[in-house]
Amino acid sequence: MDTMNKENYFWKPLKIDRPASKTFVWSDTHFGHKCENWDEPLWKKRGFSSVEDHDEGLILNWNETISNEDDIFHLGDIMFGANGESRLDKILFRLNFKRLFLMGGNHHSGYKQLLNSSYDEDDEDNGVWRKYYGYGKYLYFIPNYFEIFCGGQPFVLSHFPQISWNGQAKGSIMVFGHCHGSLGSSELGAKYLKEAKAEEVCFESHSHPVSFQYLIDKFKNRDNVTYDHHDSNTNNPF
Repeated sequence: MDTMNKENYFWKPLKIDRPASKTFVWSDTHFGHKCENWDEPLWKKRGFSSVEDHDEGLILNWNETISNEDDIFHLGDIMFGANGESRLDKILFRLNFKRLFLMGGNHHSGYKQLLNSSYDEDDEDNGVWRKYYGYGKYLYFIPNYFEIFCGGQPFVLSHFPQISWNGQAKGSIMVFGHCHGSLGSSELGAKYLKEAKAEEVCFESHSHPVSFQYLIDKFKNRDNVTYDHHDSNTNNPF
C-alpha cells in the first residue's frame, strides 16, 4: 500500500492494496446529535428511541461489519456536541478498524480538535495527520475531497455529492454523504443517482458500512456518464 504522505493529501490518489471486500466506507453517523430544536430528531427518524440508543445502535452496526483488520473511510459529520475531542476519542476506542480515514464534513465537532493535536512529523509515513489508538489502530485525517484506488477501481470520495468529478468519463465512482437520503427526492437528484456512477453512504441509504467491493459490483455494468465536456479521451490521474 502507498504510504500515507503529503502527496496523498493533495494530488496523488492513495492506492489500497487490501481487498475491496475488506475496505469499507460510511458517512454522517452524527454521534451525539440530540437535535433538541428539531420537530423530529434525527435519531427518531432513524428508528431509535433516544440519542443514546442511536449511538449504541450505530456502534453495533459498525462493529458487526468492521473488524480490527479492516480499513474504513468515514466521509464526515461523525459527531455533534461540546467536548468533541474527548467524546470522539471515547467513541473511536470502541469502534473496530485497522485504519480509519476520516473527513471533517460540514459539522466537524471533535475532528478539528483531534486534527490539531495529531500531526506526526517524524514517523514512517513522512509527516501526516494521524493518531494511534493502540492495538494497531490508526486514525488518519483526510480532506473533504479524496481520491483512491481500491480493488483496481478508481474512486472519488467526497463529503458532498458532485455532478462532475475526476476520472468520471473513464469509470471512476463518486461516493458521498451529506444528503441523508434526500437527494433522490428532486428531479435532478433522481436523474443523477439513476445515471451516474454515484452512491450515497449515509445511514439513511445504508444502515451499515458499505464495502468497496459492493460498489464495484453495483456499477460494473453501468455506462460511464458525464455532464460536461470531459470524455474518455481526457487525461487524468486515473
